[in-house]
Amino acid sequence: MTVETNTLSAERGAWLKRLSRIAINNGVLIGFALLVIGLSLATPYFLTKANLFSILVQGAPFVIMAAGE
Repeated sequence: MTVETNTLSAERGAWLKRLSRIAINNGVLIGFALLVIGLSLATPYFLTKANLFSILVQGAPFVIMAAGE
């Protein structure tokens, strides 16, 4: 192997380590973002004001319980 190949491999390895660290630290946020994107693409009614308000109202008790934890 040449020095350039080793340098590229090291850079690729460092990039993958950073990406995996970000995914591990922010897995729930990434999963939530993917879920919102998927549901908004699946149906035109997901990102409506009425639906978002309904989701907030239904989730409020869980937020209150989580704050108490």
